[in-house]
Amino acid sequence: MQRPLDLLEQMRADREKRAVILTAEGQRQAAILTAEGSKQSAILNAEGARESQILRAQADRESKILQ
Repeated sequence: MQRPLDLLEQMRADREKRAVILTAEGQRQAAILTAEGSKQSAILNAEGARESQILRAQADRESKILQ
C-alpha cells in the first residue's frame, strides 16, 4: 500500500504531465493554424495578382481596339 504522500506526489506528477501534453498540443495546433493561414494568404495573393494581370491585359486590348 502506498503512503498518502506518495499518492499525492504521483497525482501531482500526473497533473504536470497532462499540463505539459496539453500545452504542447495547443502549440502544435497554433502552428498548424498559422501555417494554414499563411498558405491561404499566399493563394489569395496569387489569385489577386492573376486577376489583376488579366484585367490589365483586357484593358490594353480594348484600348488598342478603340485607337
